Amino acid sequence: EDLYEYIDQKSVGCLNTQDKGMGVFSGTGIKSDCDEQLLISVSFNTPVTITNFQFSATDTDRAPRSVKLFANGLNMDFDDAESRLPTVAVELEEDQKELKVLPTKFNRVSSLVIFIENNQGDEEVTVVNKITLIGWPLSNMDVKNLKKVEDH
Repeated sequence: EDLYEYIDQKSVGCLNTQDKGMGVFSGTGIKSDCDEQLLISVSFNTPVTITNFQFSATDTDRAPRSVKLFANGLNMDFDDAESRLPTVAVELEEDQKELKVLPTKFNRVSSLVIFIENNQGDEEVTVVNKITLIGWPLSNMDVKNLKKVEDH
């Protein structure tokens, strides 16, 4: 299922864009600002398992090419994304819209960082219309609603 409803919308951030980060998940899109790189971070209201990443980009030359995914990555900047070992690193084909991943690599994910390193046409600007995360929530429990149980 589409994990959109499990995204903590206030947590979504994107470095190197003038656009609202949530736009990449809602469908209004984002484009890079100073160069072709984008660093998108997102947290979930409940842990999720992710099986597919769907990338939608109408401008083929500006569509993502090198993508690194970091399960449970937090507060990362571009230096972190370039130096840390990603959970998955992939080169997307020009017409590739979907990336299937092993659920074991993206199990119990509470946060995610998507590093788009470059684009198909080596353009200055990368444009992503939408990223859809497919998988399932691990529970219907909202972590924020958990109360500490006192021992009696």
